Amino acid sequence: MMMYYMDPSNANNYQIRGDGECPEFWANVHKKVHILSPPTAYSYGIGRMWRYGSSGGINYMTVPILPNVLLPELGNLKAVSIDLGIPPGQLAEPDTKYMATVVFKNEFDQKLTGVPVAVLHGEYKATLIDEKGQTLPWVSINGKEVQVADFEAGESRKFTCFWHTLNQAKDGLTGIINRDEIGKVHQETNYADNIVSAETVVEFQDLSVQILDYPQEAYVGNPVTVKAKVFNSTGKMVVTKLVWKVNGSIIKDIPNFDIISEYESAVTFNMPNSSAQVTVEVNPDHNAPPDEASWENNIDSCSIKMLAHPGYFYEGSRLKVYIKAPSSVDYWKNIDFTVELETYVPPPMPGQYPYTVPVSLDVNTSGGYITTLYNMVDGSMDNVERPISEHRSYAAPSVGWSTKTFSFTQPGLGIKGQEHHFTIEATAKMEYENARDVKKVLVAEVPLKQVTTRLTY
Repeated sequence: MMMYYMDPSNANNYQIRGDGECPEFWANVHKKVHILSPPTAYSYGIGRMWRYGSSGGINYMTVPILPNVLLPELGNLKAVSIDLGIPPGQLAEPDTKYMATVVFKNEFDQKLTGVPVAVLHGEYKATLIDEKGQTLPWVSINGKEVQVADFEAGESRKFTCFWHTLNQAKDGLTGIINRDEIGKVHQETNYADNIVSAETVVEFQDLSVQILDYPQEAYVGNPVTVKAKVFNSTGKMVVTKLVWKVNGSIIKDIPNFDIISEYESAVTFNMPNSSAQVTVEVNPDHNAPPDEASWENNIDSCSIKMLAHPGYFYEGSRLKVYIKAPSSVDYWKNIDFTVELETYVPPPMPGQYPYTVPVSLDVNTSGGYITTLYNMVDGSMDNVERPISEHRSYAAPSVGWSTKTFSFTQPGLGIKGQEHHFTIEATAKMEYENARDVKKVLVAEVPLKQVTTRLTY
């Protein structure tokens, strides 16, 4: 109990009230009363309060402070336990609804009203329901929205709430009673036991990858190996996809990558004539599985610095492609043409063995037609396209610049009564470089035969 001044007219009107009234005042009384002389066990202390009077002047009031022997002994509020509501022997499943139970106890020897209580899921306050199935009232305490409950002297109360687990490794709840985190209205001897927490392991689904080992730098053309480990949080088999890239180009694609717990993977490539940004990604399409806990840990990368051999480094494109074909051809005759590839593969350092780099070439033709049926009466015709699509590959030697030529044949073309163009397209790939060439060839028209009309008598 404390005696304090309550009269707005500044008359000598003192009132004695308990802390059940004006909880805002009691929660911040130390901000209002200035202690001039503290009380002792058996003597009063003196405090003083100031305020603005109706005339605009500053008035003050002296507050007697009870000796300690006259103060009632403080009790304690306690967060006893919290049960997450997960069946015994089971792991919590992600994004699943559970009913939690929290128990709070009033260890005061008197009834307390308006006691703030809460169950927190992270920063979110769950809605508490009492023993009769009624939602506890919400109030504002020190600017914080919180639910409150009344407790008889020595009473323990049990409240329930619903919550959803998150898709993460661990999750849990925290029960709080009468603490600053949610709003405090009652003075206690101890606040350490006003909070209780419970945590559970969640059977969440998450794939992740981590690069374990790679060289910091490598000479151009030398083999480079990067190792990584893939993790599966569930410990159950998952079939997914694993992709390795160097400078944005896929160099290893495992479409049916199965993993139970963890698995190591590695990739080896020849160092390009530039720094190498190596990336490994598991489940890149986000569909196997489609609902992971996090996508950020599905990818990892590293950078490898290029070291150039003295006298062996070539700046610029290391791959060139040229189509060599006639600009025009006669109708119905097969068309022979060649595609020439020029590659630059750095020679090995002295003492090292020669090596090769794979090169691929795709050649396609389009727009070339041949007339298969012609109506000499009305001039109608059927024209059929005759494309070719061929793939070649070879190993370019590590001798610097080298040339490789491939030969192709386009079957004869020709349209009745009109010339037309067909297109040759050649696309080459070597490590992380691509080259392309396109050429158009004119095909002569197929002559139309003259129709002679003979009159009969």
